Amino acid sequence: QMRSFTEEIRARGGTPSSRMVSFRVQQASLEAQEFFGESIGGQVYEMKRLRYSDGEPLALETVQLPCRLCPNLDRFDLVNHSLYRILEENYGLTLTHCVEEISAARPERLHLKLLGAPAPTAVLVIKRKTYTAAEVPVEMGTTVYRGDAYSAMVRSVRVQD
Repeated sequence: QMRSFTEEIRARGGTPSSRMVSFRVQQASLEAQEFFGESIGGQVYEMKRLRYSDGEPLALETVQLPCRLCPNLDRFDLVNHSLYRILEENYGLTLTHCVEEISAARPERLHLKLLGAPAPTAVLVIKRKTYTAAEVPVEMGTTVYRGDAYSAMVRSVRVQD
């Protein structure tokens, strides 16, 4: 089931919270241009949030969204409210599915500092691309989780030919 960080932590019985590390408008990178279908010079929001579960730092989340889909996104309280709920309720975007790539990595210095993960703990990196029912790309993000405090759960369904 595709869930926001807030929904996921609540489903696990925890209390989610966030701290904004940075929020800016920037020119879309080549990868963002290709994914969002932006022209050269197109702009995206880039938001980095430190995500907590029960007051403990759990993940560093970096997401990009095209400015044209959600103008004036900065007027919302993105620290205390779910980004997905804001997109659905205020911009009429029905988020239906995503593609995630999950891998393990060595933490960067920033991860160790912000997450407080004990060295030499690995981090779990989840790269997500989120779409609407009409296949409109809405979000491209990378979340780095503390390997000592989080595990990913995947439910796969076998489709018969």
